[in-house]
Amino acid sequence: GDGYDANTLVMDGLFFETGSATGLKLPANATVVVKGENRVASQYASNTSHTQGIYGGSSTGESNITFRGDGSLYVRGGQGMAGSDGGYNTTGLQIAGTLTLKENVSITAASGTVRSITVSSFTYGVDCKGLILQDNATLAAKSEDSGYLSTAVMIGAMGGEISGGKLTAIAGNATYASAAQSG
Repeated sequence: GDGYDANTLVMDGLFFETGSATGLKLPANATVVVKGENRVASQYASNTSHTQGIYGGSSTGESNITFRGDGSLYVRGGQGMAGSDGGYNTTGLQIAGTLTLKENVSITAASGTVRSITVSSFTYGVDCKGLILQDNATLAAKSEDSGYLSTAVMIGAMGGEISGGKLTAIAGNATYASAAQSG
């Protein structure tokens, strides 16, 4: 065999940009081995949908995603253009469970920009229910400008654990902006 467990994706020199709302969808409990330099981006621009560079997991059941390896990954969400009838989110890396980064993996996650006059448009660099950073892993999250809320790292009820590695979070301009938020 190749030495990898089931549900494992190996990225090695991947450069992927798409016009779809989601750049790459990972199944629940997937492991991504990152080698070399990689990029995944949604170039989607819409006023009808949410966008993600990478979406991991599902809305039902356990949906943890692990990134490991010695490479780097840049991931970016698409652009949102919302009007008075509804707002749309743009997220670089959205995980429906716990996001784990370990070994020497380096991830930069950036949202797209939402131009909106509504109160329901958001930009997130990373949006996950839990975050674990281990070893020498690094996570740099940036949320771009939004008409309402810009949060670089949104961590849900599972909270976060940083036992190694480095986290950098930068929020864009918005009515409400925060580098990191939990809740």
